Amino acid sequence: MKILNLILYSPGEHYQEMREIQRRFLKTFGANISCYFYCYDNTIEEPFKFEGDMLYLKGTEGWDTMSPKTYDVLATCLRQLDFDILVRTNISTLCKVQQVVDCFTATEKLFGGNVWKEANFMSGICMVLTRDMVKMVVESKHLLQFWEPEDVMISYFFNNMGVPMTAINEHFGWNIDHDDEKIYVFRNKRSDRNQDLQIMRQIVDEIILPKK
Repeated sequence: MKILNLILYSPGEHYQEMREIQRRFLKTFGANISCYFYCYDNTIEEPFKFEGDMLYLKGTEGWDTMSPKTYDVLATCLRQLDFDILVRTNISTLCKVQQVVDCFTATEKLFGGNVWKEANFMSGICMVLTRDMVKMVVESKHLLQFWEPEDVMISYFFNNMGVPMTAINEHFGWNIDHDDEKIYVFRNKRSDRNQDLQIMRQIVDEIILPKK
């Protein structure tokens, strides 16, 4: 099974350092997993540009362009890359991608991750989509609510299409700095981004790499 891990990224001092930590972590992945950091870049001439592990999309970074950027990266990868399952994470979240995918038994029409049950939407820190679900989103651009945050937009779309969300909330850890065999997704979002960097390094150096 070919897995594509897309990591939401934007230029910035802390994010560049997080990317370097992520790169050390991503080297532990199996050969069946391809990983790309993606962001908007309004200086490129073409609609998209692959450069190493970076995927640049033509556009301008901003909170109001998060949902269009999500659509653009899904459309680009659907057309350009071969994958069976897509896992969308972000730059400050360390995700054991294979273990996350192994949580699911479905091979089609899969839409899963961390479900906010109070609001009935899937958190954007880690969303799992089979290729057929990505295709459904890309081919339904006219139905997408681009004014919403990207995770809400995608969740609303699948809710309206009658596709249930599959929750694996028990495998998500929020701002933890210790080992837990049940945790596959380490979310780091504190008021101090320097602390996030410190904890991300700690997780990679003391929890993940020693087991490889």
